[in-house]
Amino acid sequence: MKYKDYVKWIQKHAVLSAIIFIAILILGFFSFTFFSSFGTLSASPQLGIAGERALAPKGFGRYSKYTPEESTVGTEYEYQIKEGNMKIETKDIESDYQKLKQSAEEYGGWVETISKFQDYRSITLTVTFKIPSDNFDEYVNWVMKNFDVKSSDLRMYKVSVERQQNEIEILMKTLNAYDSLFDKAASMELSTESIELMQKLTDKKLYIMRQLRSYGYDIKEIQKRSEYSNLRITLTQKKEIELLPEDLGRELMIKLRDAIRNITNALLDLVTIPVVIFINLIVLIIYAFVVIIPLFIVYKFARRFFKWLDKKIK
Repeated sequence: MKYKDYVKWIQKHAVLSAIIFIAILILGFFSFTFFSSFGTLSASPQLGIAGERALAPKGFGRYSKYTPEESTVGTEYEYQIKEGNMKIETKDIESDYQKLKQSAEEYGGWVETISKFQDYRSITLTVTFKIPSDNFDEYVNWVMKNFDVKSSDLRMYKVSVERQQNEIEILMKTLNAYDSLFDKAASMELSTESIELMQKLTDKKLYIMRQLRSYGYDIKEIQKRSEYSNLRITLTQKKEIELLPEDLGRELMIKLRDAIRNITNALLDLVTIPVVIFINLIVLIIYAFVVIIPLFIVYKFARRFFKWLDKKIK
């Protein structure tokens, strides 16, 4: 196929030629952008390493040795846990709650959580008390004697922390070993290799310290549970059955208001939806012009260019 044949084919399919030309330009632009960014990414790791080496602070890795707090690490391997649930029926829920609260405070406890629920049949108050474990049995016996307890579930068991203690001992030995290695690395001649070694050792030490804190936190939480017991008491008061509730008129007004609001929203939708559709059509027409006009200009330019090129060849 000769050069003139190419020119004739382009003149015959001017629109298709213009579209192909634009596609080639767009493809070339994106290819250039992709390969440029790929080259930048390939070079960035080396820059990152150089930056880390340059920004390494003086005295890097001078951390004090970690020693667990006395409160988080004990010598005992087992802790005794007491807890329980009780359900009480009452005729005056507020008065009985105040009695339970006052007695709990006298035994050294307090109210940790409280929630209330009611419907047309009953009022339910659920309270979680924190009671010192040494006084837990006495407080439970007092509740049993003074209230109408319908059901109770009281538990006492032991939790072992021997595994956590063993893990802490192993981690402490490992941390001491890393400290010794770090001191040797710090005494070496300052170089890229020695800085990288100290950085790795510091990361290892920080990881072990996080594990030590985690085990210490677990032991501390178990200690808290052994020192203060949870007693969850549910108070239930039955309501008198009412054929017609007192706020019936108010409920009717609320229902009527909601119905009027729904009708108003439906009418507003009927008015506004056509307007929204019309505006969206205008936006689509504008977008169409934004795309079609540049394509038309490119088409006219390409047509004139190929006509001029054809005259030059002839």
